[in-house]
Formats: sequence, C-alpha cells, structure tokens
Amino acid sequence: MQEFIVKLRTLTKKIKEDDIMPWSSMLTIYLLLSIFPLVIVLTEVLSRTTLNNPELFAYWINLLPETVFSTIENIATELVGNQSRTIIPTALIITLWSASRGILAIIKALNKAYNIKETRGYVRLRLLAFSYTIGLVVLIVLVLFLVVFGNTLLGLVPEFLHIPDFFSILIDAVRYLFTVLFSFIFFVSLYNLCPSVKISFVKVLPGALVASIGLIGVSMVFSIYVNRISNLSYLYGSLTSVVILILWLFIVSVVIMVGGEVNAVFSSQIGSKNE
Repeated sequence: MQEFIVKLRTLTKKIKEDDIMPWSSMLTIYLLLSIFPLVIVLTEVLSRTTLNNPELFAYWINLLPETVFSTIENIATELVGNQSRTIIPTALIITLWSASRGILAIIKALNKAYNIKETRGYVRLRLLAFSYTIGLVVLIVLVLFLVVFGNTLLGLVPEFLHIPDFFSILIDAVRYLFTVLFSFIFFVSLYNLCPSVKISFVKVLPGALVASIGLIGVSMVFSIYVNRISNLSYLYGSLTSVVILILWLFIVSVVIMVGGEVNAVFSSQIGSKNE
C-alpha cells in the first residue's frame, strides 16, 4: 500500500514535469479542427441521400440541443448555397490531417513520459498516425452517439417501436459495455504501439483502463448537459455548445495523456512482479 502511495505521488509530480496540460491543449485544438470538417462531410453526404427528408430531418433535430442544431444549420445553409464537388474531399483531408496531428501530439507526449527520443522514420510515423487517426475518429463518434446522445436516442425508440422495459435496460447496459470495450482495446493498442520503444501488453493495461473509465465518465457528465441543462446558454449564448464541446475534448485529451503517464509510472512495478 505504501508503495502504491509513493507511485501516486510520483505520478502527480510527473504529470506536472511532463507538461500534460500543454500537450492536452494541443490535442484539443487538433480534435476540434477535425470535428467541424467531419460535420460538413456528414451533412453533405446526408443531403445527397434518401435521408434528406424533412420529416426525418425534424426527427434528428430532437436529438440535438438548440445551440448545437443552430451551428449545424448554418453549415448546412452554406453547403446548399455552395454545391461544390470539392467540399467532401477538402473536408476529409482537413479532418484526417487535423486528427493525425493530434495523434502525433499523443506520440510525442508518450515519448516524453518514457523519457525517450523518437527513432522511427517520417513515413512510418505518418502511417502509424494515420491508422490511429481512423480509430480515434471512430471512437469519438461512437462515444457521442452511444453515451452522449444515447439516452435521447433510447427515449425516441418507443415512438416507433414498443419494447419491454427489461429490454431497454439490456440495451442501455450493452451500449456502455460496448463503448468501454472498444475504447479499452483502442487505448491498449495506442499505448502499446505509439511510443518509440517496445512496451509489453500487460504494462499498458493500467493506463488503458484509466483512460477508458475516464472517457466514459466525462462523456456521461457531458450527456447531462445534452439532456437537461440549458442555463449555460445565458452565459455564452449561441456559443454554449461549442464551449462545452471544447471543454469535453480538453478533459478527454487530459485523460488520454494521463493514461500514458500511468503506464510510464506503474510499468516498472508491473514488470518486476511478472519477472
């Protein structure tokens, strides 16, 4: 127990020394830059499919807070007025570039956590960043739909389909379980392969667990705003949802960085027990 307390003190000190907050801020900026082009892509794709239906559109509006919808509505209006074929490719490029820069920030932060220098080549590093970019984008979208907007989605199901109460409870449990499982697998892979040093699978489990639980916890708090709170609109007006989104992304970024620090601090203890 005493050794665990010493490790926690070391972790706190290391978080300060490794500049976790600046790295998290950098990751937040790149994630934010990738989200809005992604919204543009989704909006443009929906406008060109059978999902572009007024009744269905009104149904989706009910999932979003008013300030979020107004932001997306402005984007959709601009898209209607500018039917350029280069919108989707350009938005995709911006999304992938921004998110990949965020992954590179994670890689640099992990290398600093382990006090090592980057030794991999430019091409290999970019391919690694690109592959994890896809996974990170999928993870964020998954968390937004299953955790943040999950309660609202489940609340709208009875309007179209009658399901027993116990089945609703089962679906509720499955969506959280699936999100935790996917995020855990993603973080295990991220912490295992991204540092410029070979880290064993077992040694990245603590950080992956911390990051997964932290991500779900933060997202559940964010979902409270989505479902119930509107008082903040008096403070920030139409920017309320953007401010909350930035705050969510920042805390998620901190959680990801702290997960790497947890592995760096506790890996020696885990390694000594396994040897």
